[in-house]
Amino acid sequence: MQLAWSPNAESDLAVYNVYRGTSTPVATTTPINGSSPLTSASFLDTGVTNGTTYFYVVSAVEHERNNAASATVSATPTASTPPFSVNVNFQDDQTPPPSGLRT
Repeated sequence: MQLAWSPNAESDLAVYNVYRGTSTPVATTTPINGSSPLTSASFLDTGVTNGTTYFYVVSAVEHERNNAASATVSATPTASTPPFSVNVNFQDDQTPPPSGLRT
């Protein structure tokens, strides 16, 4: 799930950390971005399951190591498989396929 937020405008901003939970309040002890804080205002959360509601908090960390946490937001990922068409030819190999059908 792609997460994005408005960048913190404070001049002493250093990095961001993202926290996720399946209920509120979201624990802000271990960021899902791991030990590498984020320098941009976005994060791709690949550890989610379709149909499960997740709650997120983003923390802006200043150079002084002061944290400013966002409000909690929620999101529920869903499968986004693009539609596609399949043409199946059940004829034997000796019969030419119908017009427009690839073999």
